[in-house]
Amino acid sequence: MKSLLLSFFTSALFSSALFGQTDESKSIYSGYYVMTGNVCDSIERIPLGEASIIVNRKLGTTSDQNGNFQLLLPTRYANKNFAIRVALIMYDPVRIKVKNKQLTLTKEIKIYLKKAFVDLNKLVLLCRADEILFFAPTCI
Repeated sequence: MKSLLLSFFTSALFSSALFGQTDESKSIYSGYYVMTGNVCDSIERIPLGEASIIVNRKLGTTSDQNGNFQLLLPTRYANKNFAIRVALIMYDPVRIKVKNKQLTLTKEIKIYLKKAFVDLNKLVLLCRADEILFFAPTCI
């Protein structure tokens, strides 16, 4: 009898987990415009982790080790045009204009960054007394 009750409760638990429907109004994404994407190298097509993705100098995130990112923006961005700035050390920053012509709450984009040319002959060394503070290569 105990095994029968245990199997009944176990099957009820799994069936509600497998076949249950989610209430969209209670989702963590409700009230947000969700923008997802991927950041890659423009030549080698390898994913770029730790890239900064910034929207209108206010909101932002970074890409994970696979180059993927997710931005949760207020819904007012869903039907507005806005700009995204993507930057990563040793790559040229990119500014992308996002044009939204229809009211959708999700958008997916692919971003390619080009490697910056670093002239090592113009390396700036800042130091104080006998202590090195900072190496700053100049990008051209």
